[in-house]
Amino acid sequence: MEKAGITMGKFIAGIVIAILVSSAVSAVISTQLGIPGPQGPQGETGATGATGATGATGPEGPPGPYLPDYDSGWIDITDEAGQFIDITHNLNTEDIIVDIRGKATAGGGAHQKYFDLIGNQQWDETFGGAGTDVATSMVQTSDGGYAMVGYTTSYGVGFSDFWLVRTDVAGNMQWNQTYGGAYVDGAFSLVQTVDGGYAIVGCTFSYGAGDGDFWLVKTDSAGTVQWSRTYGGTGYDTAYSVIQITTDGGYALAGFTTSYGAGGNDFWLVRTDVAGNMQWNQTYGGANSDIVQSVVQTSDGGYVLAGCTDSYGAGGGDFWLVKTDVAGNMQWNQTYGGASTDLVQSVVQTSDGGYVSAGYTDSYGAGGSDFWLVKTDVEGEFGLAWTDSTANTITLYRGATDIQWNYVRVRIWKID
Repeated sequence: MEKAGITMGKFIAGIVIAILVSSAVSAVISTQLGIPGPQGPQGETGATGATGATGATGPEGPPGPYLPDYDSGWIDITDEAGQFIDITHNLNTEDIIVDIRGKATAGGGAHQKYFDLIGNQQWDETFGGAGTDVATSMVQTSDGGYAMVGYTTSYGVGFSDFWLVRTDVAGNMQWNQTYGGAYVDGAFSLVQTVDGGYAIVGCTFSYGAGDGDFWLVKTDSAGTVQWSRTYGGTGYDTAYSVIQITTDGGYALAGFTTSYGAGGNDFWLVRTDVAGNMQWNQTYGGANSDIVQSVVQTSDGGYVLAGCTDSYGAGGGDFWLVKTDVAGNMQWNQTYGGASTDLVQSVVQTSDGGYVSAGYTDSYGAGGSDFWLVKTDVEGEFGLAWTDSTANTITLYRGATDIQWNYVRVRIWKID
């Protein structure tokens, strides 16, 4: 076969030559480089490099617990209901922080009362003129300042007037306003309202129907009167406490009345709408004098009123706690006190559903009148109260019907 001048013999000869050349090249390469031997063993690991720089220090962790200067351990007071219990700590100081815990059973969960006696003064301010000026109630405002009310004979138009003073966070007066007529008007409670204004209650002899009436004054954020309402009859009626209702913006006012009710003075609870129009009212009391000092709305939508009763209880005047439903119907009531006068000034509902009332007692304690703090459960049953203290002891009182404080533990820290 022949194609393009190439014979079969020449084609075969070319292939043979190419194979011989390739073999020769391979032989030369093998001669020069040698055939690779087997892979040798892995070498040793090299030395570790230098440690990197230390990172920035993290934030400081929370402090550990500070051991108390006194710890009573768990004390069994199961058989001491209705009795005073003296705890001797021998720390020789009344500048203390006290933590009190209780249990119903030895193996049960603990509940706590906490009393913090630290009260270092940071600043003080006085407000007033040449007459008598008395502050009766104060709230911290939404901007961190303060608003206080009371009555003044230094300013205003009458014998005494409501006086509202507004300060900044350091107590510097920003503005003040008086409210009243020609006669005696005195404010006893205020709240900052949801619109930034204020609601103030007290008693007025300048306006209304009787010798003294509940008076509710609503202002804007600058203290300018928006509206006011009086409530009462021909007798003497005084409001000592006011709250704004979160559900509808209305108000609940509490005090005492001689115009209505069963006795000389009765608890009086007045519920209004957001414009101060009365929606309903209820009285509570007996044949003698019963006076409300404080009202709070409870977690179930009802109310708790706290004050003093001469109609019920053990002494000349006792703490009286009255619980109502949302419409003001009494659900239960409890008295607390001894043979002398015991008067509550304020009440709050606690996170466990119970109540703490504060006032003074002539029946217990060290002096003619002592501070008295009373903690109850959700039904108003008396639990445990801290009634007195000295440099080396504190005194507790356990309620006669209490079932929650069978075991108590007291821990105390000295304040340096």
